[in-house]
Amino acid sequence: MMCREVRRMGCKFEHIGILVKNRELAVTSLQQMPGADEAVYVDKMNFDETCVQVGAPFAIKGANITVGGVEYEIIEVVPEESRGSYMMNRLAEYGEGLHHIAFEYDDLEEFNEAAESLIRQGYIVGHKASIPFMGKTAHVYYLDCPFGGLTYEIKCMV
Repeated sequence: MMCREVRRMGCKFEHIGILVKNRELAVTSLQQMPGADEAVYVDKMNFDETCVQVGAPFAIKGANITVGGVEYEIIEVVPEESRGSYMMNRLAEYGEGLHHIAFEYDDLEEFNEAAESLIRQGYIVGHKASIPFMGKTAHVYYLDCPFGGLTYEIKCMV
């Protein structure tokens, strides 16, 4: 189970990902909550063939906002650049709302061990990528729960 992996490995909770059709509406809603910080918008990000190792390439627009000490990642898929991708399929199957809970590992070996363990337990790799980011590489898995409806993002920046 994911909980055991979190306790056993050296990882920490990072954020909650919300998949939406309109990031501005989602941010406006979250900003109405007491304790909401200003949102930081992320221009379009392309996840192309050079970084996506599992799944079709896609593009998103994002926003990050902290509410009550919890970081939220708002993900708006760019449909015309994401056909057949994990993100578009996920949006079509489950609609808008909670997409993932993210955990970050400091150690690449522990990150790989956790991913392998979860896959052995039946978690499905929906997306896997290595993304150059600020002089480092973000190694990312989106692992879909075998019972459906929720995805865990695990990542390691090295």
